Amino acid sequence: MPTNRSPILHSQEMVKRKKPPACDSCKARRVLCHPTTDGSPCPRCFEKGTKCTTTPVARGRPPKPNLGIAPSGTPEPVSASATTSESASEEPETMSSSNSIIPSRLELPPELVHHLFECFTHLPIYNHPMLLGDDLRETLSAVSWQIQLLPPQLKVLAHCIAALSASISFDHAIIGPGSKPASLADRSVFIPGADLRDYGVRRTPMYRALCAEALRLASEAGIYLEPSEANAGSCFVLQLLENDKDARSRPWAVAYFSHIRALYDSSPNMRTHNVAIWTGFLLMDVMETTLRRQPILVSHHDQLLITGKDIVSLENLYGSIQSMMQVRKEQPLIPFAAMRPYMFHVTRLARELYETITGDFARRHPLDERAITEFIASLNHLHSIRSLVFDQEEQVYPGDSLFSPADSRQRGVHLNLRSCAYIMAFSRATLVLGLHRELVRRFALSPPPLTTAPPVEHWKAERLALLRRQVGEMADLTVEDIARSLRLMPSLPHLAHVQLRAVLGWAEFCLDEADAKGSVTRERAATIETISEALKLIGYSWPLPTGLIERLDGYVATHRSASANPLSFSTFSGDSMFVDMFPAPLDNNWMSVFTAPSGMGNETENEVVLWEVGKAPFSATSSSWGAVLPELTPPFACSKRVSAWLFSRETTASGGTSILSRFPIPPQPSTTASSSITISPSPPTTSPHLGVETIIAPSDGDSVVTYANLNGDAKGRTSAPSSVPWANSTAAGDALSRYINLYNTQFPFLDDGFNLPDPVPEDILLSWADFMAKFDLDAASFSVYQTNQGVGNEMTLPAIYAMKYFSSLTAGGDLGIGPPFITTANFNNQGIYDKALNKLGQGEGAFLSAAITRITRTDDGVAVVMHTPDGKTTTINAKQLVLAIPPVVADLRAIGLDLSPEEENPLRPGELQPDGIPTSDRMVLRVGKTGLLDGVPGLKLLDYSSTSAISDADAQADILATLAKYRAANGLDASVEPVFAGFNNHEPYELTVPVDAIRNGYYKKRNALQGRQNTWYTGAAWQAHDSTLIWNFTETAVVEKVVKVLCRGGKCE
Repeated sequence: MPTNRSPILHSQEMVKRKKPPACDSCKARRVLCHPTTDGSPCPRCFEKGTKCTTTPVARGRPPKPNLGIAPSGTPEPVSASATTSESASEEPETMSSSNSIIPSRLELPPELVHHLFECFTHLPIYNHPMLLGDDLRETLSAVSWQIQLLPPQLKVLAHCIAALSASISFDHAIIGPGSKPASLADRSVFIPGADLRDYGVRRTPMYRALCAEALRLASEAGIYLEPSEANAGSCFVLQLLENDKDARSRPWAVAYFSHIRALYDSSPNMRTHNVAIWTGFLLMDVMETTLRRQPILVSHHDQLLITGKDIVSLENLYGSIQSMMQVRKEQPLIPFAAMRPYMFHVTRLARELYETITGDFARRHPLDERAITEFIASLNHLHSIRSLVFDQEEQVYPGDSLFSPADSRQRGVHLNLRSCAYIMAFSRATLVLGLHRELVRRFALSPPPLTTAPPVEHWKAERLALLRRQVGEMADLTVEDIARSLRLMPSLPHLAHVQLRAVLGWAEFCLDEADAKGSVTRERAATIETISEALKLIGYSWPLPTGLIERLDGYVATHRSASANPLSFSTFSGDSMFVDMFPAPLDNNWMSVFTAPSGMGNETENEVVLWEVGKAPFSATSSSWGAVLPELTPPFACSKRVSAWLFSRETTASGGTSILSRFPIPPQPSTTASSSITISPSPPTTSPHLGVETIIAPSDGDSVVTYANLNGDAKGRTSAPSSVPWANSTAAGDALSRYINLYNTQFPFLDDGFNLPDPVPEDILLSWADFMAKFDLDAASFSVYQTNQGVGNEMTLPAIYAMKYFSSLTAGGDLGIGPPFITTANFNNQGIYDKALNKLGQGEGAFLSAAITRITRTDDGVAVVMHTPDGKTTTINAKQLVLAIPPVVADLRAIGLDLSPEEENPLRPGELQPDGIPTSDRMVLRVGKTGLLDGVPGLKLLDYSSTSAISDADAQADILATLAKYRAANGLDASVEPVFAGFNNHEPYELTVPVDAIRNGYYKKRNALQGRQNTWYTGAAWQAHDSTLIWNFTETAVVEKVVKVLCRGGKCE
């Protein structure tokens, strides 16, 4: 009968033997026996304390060989001796000149086993729930570290752990003769910039021998057949040992996942451990398979089974984190709260990447552009989330406070925060690299279409080139993130044992880019040097690809030699995480990467949970931080505002005509209003206020322009008294005069876009109510409110936004002083656009009602692709691009703008698209034909605003319902329903960000986008909802600069 050979065995040194017979005790009880080959009792006898004997049974076959004896023709088992020398140059006494000749069977002496298990505590997998780290150490200690005395399954697990621990061992029995570190804390060896590759080369023979022994024992014990915690742990480690091979299959990983699925209901370690830890270990495997372009073994069902219920969407996760940061600005639990859902989504996206883009099945079909577009959007979401939490990690979590704080708990918090930032960056980078590789491959396999090819082929080639370029730019930015993250790594084993393939992949990316261009920039050389130094440290554990470091250092040397002074690249500074390459076991807890350290509240579970906004409050199980955090309105606020022309002739009970703008509605305080209405008569031809929605007051002085919220309580939205005089009253006029003087003397920069001083004056970050109280401007509050309709609860609005809306120019207009609003001589601003259209030519230089589908920007210019109403596709090639739409990422992407993460980030200070706002695949730009109408009887201009997202139909219904209430309350004839003569939606309206974002330089970062990628921006979000100021801003801050760029060198293009 042929020997049953397992396909898992890879080592030539392994010798297959039939399983020994069952012992007498197990045979008598008819239970499965796991006999040993070294004379030790079987596991069942060992557990029961009974004597384990085996009586041979003659069956007419030759006796079985004794597995405790080495096979014929092979050396007798040799013990690998351990030394405990503390000298970095001491030679081992029991080793010859080389340890390259390794016996096929190893017996590990207790001293070496103990040493390897001490090293194991420094590995990032030490606290894997299935590795039984502490229990296994206690069991080994009970048998005096004699590994051969362990039960078979534990023996296999111990050998697997010993093999992996050999990758960081500093014992001469592992690394052979030569110098060695005194310990893992030897600062003379483990220093920034050290080249440790010699250790990796020296340890290779013994490391491989230990791996082969672990594989042999695992196969003999059949650990892949019987689900148990020990077997699951062994399979997990064996797959790690096999990861250095370029095998197409991962049998140990398959067995590992099969075991943990089977153990879910029976193993206490599956449920008692924090689910964030399991999420992290699932992610660990997914990152490896993504870089190998192999099937993702973690299914969505596994994620739900092992890590709990489904997670909030990426969009809602971003908003939840931001809201959480608002209420707990110094809350260190926030990054930990984000880790579990973040890792869950990375795992999901890795599976989608393989199944829809990079996998074997996907490669047999045309490229799925929709899948790629959605995947890129998800990558941007991940980038935004990490940036939101860790954009300022260098300032918030300074490196020099991480290694010797007086409070050990503080040290744990900071170390773990660095770990979170590190994992977030590397996990997303893995997805980016996988996508980039596939698009490079697809592009290389797709030759340019022939000139005679149909247009669809040219279109496909153009789209592929665009996607490849876009992802290439994303990868360029990501590799810089990797370089920064390398300086934040929790420990050297975290990098060498979890991210080795990722670091190698990004090193290859840098070399491919450099080889293609023939050179590198100084900044890229700094990145390459960081990666090279990291690989030299990783070389302590593993041999690296031949010539890789030399190629990397070659590009660094080109910049080093070109400078008279040594390069001052920001690599691994003395206060970086590399100072502690092998932290103490307590600090190096892999659990720490994903959860809050102990000592911060509930000692049994410190998991922080983020719920989806609108479904449940935020919560933290650590009671010291508070059990419930309230929900907030999305910090990136925007209002919905519509303007409508209503035509209605209504009669009062006495038969007279009612002017809707003169309803005597007494204003009352209200902080809960969500919507407002302003109704005015159609503007007279002599009014200079054509740029302001709220028209000048009626001539009878004390009447109030109607305003009301839509909450059904018929109360006003301001704290003014019920009888409010117009702005020409003495008190209001004096307050407005003081406001104008204050604005022009202390805050004149507000007229110049959002070019704010640094630091930003704290006065303009006060709420509008506090600002007016501080400067005694309360008497002007009603005048300001009349103009600032549509900005939500104005009294809580940051003063900067109220002042941008109500500029000194607007205030002067209310007082009848100062320059008028900009308009044409005949008060018809539409005429400007009509003349521009005539000059440019419809369908030549100007396109109306065209749907923009793609905008591609290069160093040489911009290409805008659009579909015109006549069904044609038109491409406009230009040198510069000016965008006047609101800078909302969803809107910019809707017109196909190729935003890079570096551009998108400043546009997402806290953006959360409110639920209910419709999205579309494209944006249609239209110019209305109906202009302002003068003095038409019964025609009223109405402005409606809401701080929540509602549809146009709901807005119209709300308007009509509110008017019906007031007609009924005032005895008006309700038999005639008003008709909407015109209706325009101005959403999003008055985009705002939190004061913390303003204080931390949000607008400075956003302003830096002007001119980037030949793109310029203008509009209310860049200046104010003020037509005069927008005209001035566009002329001075945009047009003049565009012209300057076009006319560089004195020659205009």
